[in-house]
Amino acid sequence: MFKMIIIGLSLISFFNSQSSDSNATQVDRNEKNSKEQNDNTSLILPDIEFKDFDKKRDEAFIKYAFKHDHAWLAEDPAFDIDFMMDNKAPNRDHPEYIGKLNIKILFVKGKPAGFTTYYMLNFFEGRIDFIYIHPDFRNKGFGEKLTSYDIDQLFKMDAYIIRMSTRVDNAPAIKIYRRIGFIESSRNDKFIDYTIKNNNPDFFSNWGQNKAT
Repeated sequence: MFKMIIIGLSLISFFNSQSSDSNATQVDRNEKNSKEQNDNTSLILPDIEFKDFDKKRDEAFIKYAFKHDHAWLAEDPAFDIDFMMDNKAPNRDHPEYIGKLNIKILFVKGKPAGFTTYYMLNFFEGRIDFIYIHPDFRNKGFGEKLTSYDIDQLFKMDAYIIRMSTRVDNAPAIKIYRRIGFIESSRNDKFIDYTIKNNNPDFFSNWGQNKAT
């Protein structure tokens, strides 16, 4: 199971597809999407850039994150970071997703501030795995920006439902997810699973026409 960090660090678990769709919220992000168009390589906002992962440039930053926050990012101490980066895959256990993992680096004023990974589970469900913010940039709203970016990109990839998870005791992350529009769909004594739906009224009529890469 994977973990994510949003300001106060949060956990992303894998493949809990048993969430109740009826509990998922419907959030209309169409207006936001129209304001934050990008070229699928880099989304530029004031002092902020979301860039595609480049191993030569970004490998050290991601390995720093795992070195200092491995217990939060990956519950498995043997998690293969290089396999993820080299194959753009969530892990070795699901070869069907090789090449499908999107790895994005958040830059703030030219400095790496965080990274995130997301992908499509199937033709209508998206998944957010890692959201990491470097300690120097926490408590400044970048975790929420990174999460919102993931949602926008997955909706452009025709996701109707997006899934993610976090620890039950990660109050800062829970607050962010609820503010964005995620709804709790299930939980156990350690983790909470969240879902959010695409409520664009034109979603089904336009489905498949404008996928992000």
